[in-house]
Amino acid sequence: MDTNNIVKEKQNLIDFAIQHTGSIESLFEVAKLNGISITNAPNYGSTLKLPSTQNEPQLVAYFKNKNITIATVGIADDLTLEGIEYWAIETEFTVT
Repeated sequence: MDTNNIVKEKQNLIDFAIQHTGSIESLFEVAKLNGISITNAPNYGSTLKLPSTQNEPQLVAYFKNKNITIATVGIADDLTLEGIEYWAIETEFTVT
């Protein structure tokens, strides 16, 4: 097991598992190896253990070669929600 895998800023456990194994399928194993729940937010900068095998090594290599970091925490905060399901009737549009 590689213990030199550091959680990057804005990574949750799902992001971390995909980044280092290439698949969300390893999420439960990563959580178990580290004694944490799949819903726990790992601390940025902490080092987590990984399974001894990667589910999708080609994808892991792609992320590494392209210097891509999977980090989705807070992405929804940056989005502007638009569309009829987000508008307040008579405040932002009028039904006629």
